[in-house]
Amino acid sequence: KMLSITRALPAKRLFSNDANVEVELDPASVPEICEKIELENEKVVGWYHSHPLFPTNPSLRDCENQANYQNLFKDQGETGESNIPFVGAIVGPYFG
Repeated sequence: KMLSITRALPAKRLFSNDANVEVELDPASVPEICEKIELENEKVVGWYHSHPLFPTNPSLRDCENQANYQNLFKDQGETGESNIPFVGAIVGPYFG
């Protein structure tokens, strides 16, 4: 099987005093993004965000979010298990 990612749509974030350390997705932006994708007969297959000031290692929250998104967007196959991978990507220019 091959999974093709054809585009990435930005989401809004919640404002926080700790924006240099932790950024939270604004959940209100998710339905709008999903609607745009579904109108094009596409599916949500993952998420991404950046770590511009520190290494791109996933945080505990990133791991929890990945598990939650996998459950939320799972596509059930004949066996009842998810048959499509759900991608999580963390990008950044960190060279330390």
